[in-house]
Amino acid sequence: MSASPVLFDLQDITLSYQGKPALHHFSACFRQGEMWAVLGSNGSGKSTLLRILAGELRNWEGRFERAALAPRQIGYLGQTALLNQDLPVTVWDVVSQGLVMDLSFGLWPGGRRAASARARIRTALEAMDLLPLRDRVWTHLSGGQRQRALIARLLVQDADVLLLDEPLNSLDETGQSRLLELLGELHRAGKTVICVLHDERLAARHFPFALLMRARTGTEARA
Repeated sequence: MSASPVLFDLQDITLSYQGKPALHHFSACFRQGEMWAVLGSNGSGKSTLLRILAGELRNWEGRFERAALAPRQIGYLGQTALLNQDLPVTVWDVVSQGLVMDLSFGLWPGGRRAASARARIRTALEAMDLLPLRDRVWTHLSGGQRQRALIARLLVQDADVLLLDEPLNSLDETGQSRLLELLGELHRAGKTVICVLHDERLAARHFPFALLMRARTGTEARA
């Protein structure tokens, strides 16, 4: 059986902030359809790694090869939401932003495409148990509700590669279980999942592969 295509190949990557290395001679390889947990202490470069994979950071040294992926094929959930807190956007508005990269919806405000867009948003809201809050204003949400809304926005994008930076933050135990089960379902459906976590027990229970990152001392991959 042949190996799956390589999506991200990083070799000897070093990236520094204000002269301090965030990644130091880092190497890793991620293949299509794999499901990885990225673990490590604060400052070990976990968030930096995801931002490189997402295409947000480019000022690195070393070699990075990425498969030919369109922007909409990569879904990225960072630790901070870039939302204007002064705008009275609703949960529905926030989740619908996941369709921004899909021009087939943006150019057709009516008809079957609009109905399909609404169905995708509704499905994502249901997956995150947010449908009753669809009209709630963003600023009136709790931290956990905001996190679930951002995850729903990612789901609406329907990307082939999911990059999630500590998505369990602010979620209660029920929300964490719901999300981990959902990520497993997406992985079984063929999605590539790379997820930063802090809990090694959850990583061992739900993720076939794990990458343990250590500040300045390299990495350790597990299967």
